[in-house]
Amino acid sequence: MPILDLDTAKSAIRDILQSPRFPTRHCKERMEQRNVQMDDILHLLFWGTVELGQESGDAERNVFRVSGADIEGEPLVAVIEVILEENRLNCISVF
Repeated sequence: MPILDLDTAKSAIRDILQSPRFPTRHCKERMEQRNVQMDDILHLLFWGTVELGQESGDAERNVFRVSGADIEGEPLVAVIEVILEENRLNCISVF
């Protein structure tokens, strides 16, 4: 799997958000558990700051941390895996 740089990751995230494959079932489950609405996660992923993941092995798996705010201005963070080959995002965690 290729390792994405931050600029490529930002672009890929925004492109994937516009595909019919977002969000995945796993992402929907995490959002429901954290009481995060679709508008909130879309706002975060479009406008948030994309950073490298913080866990060992994240770079090799194309895992990124997106931090910012929901549509009401409350802090929100999502940890996502960008899977270019399948044109999808795997939402690992939302908090």
